[in-house]
Amino acid sequence: MTEPVDERRHGDRINRHLSFHYRPLGQEHKAWNLVQLKDLSETGVAFVSQEDLALESTYECQLTIPTRSARLHLVGRVKRIHKSSPRFTEYGLMFEEINEVDLISLKSLVQTINEGRNPSV
Repeated sequence: MTEPVDERRHGDRINRHLSFHYRPLGQEHKAWNLVQLKDLSETGVAFVSQEDLALESTYECQLTIPTRSARLHLVGRVKRIHKSSPRFTEYGLMFEEINEVDLISLKSLVQTINEGRNPSV
């Protein structure tokens, strides 16, 4: 079993249950896995999954946020693994690639929620 890695994500986190899709990078033939986020920051996400993800593995990701009709597209790397129960594992994924427009949308969402405002489309 892989040992957990210390949390190193910087920036404010929001505890919001947003839809998050992921699949191994470069494997377009694979189906998307869908999970609900545990938390989100400008630099990464935490989520729980039944899938076995390897530490340092890279994933193509899509994030649905309430302030945009289109999903955000990003690439992330697994940086933290914590077995939270016999069936589920919590993962910390750090973003490695995100385009400028999506990053602006993500930062705006985090700021809006941290200011206590309700994000809406």
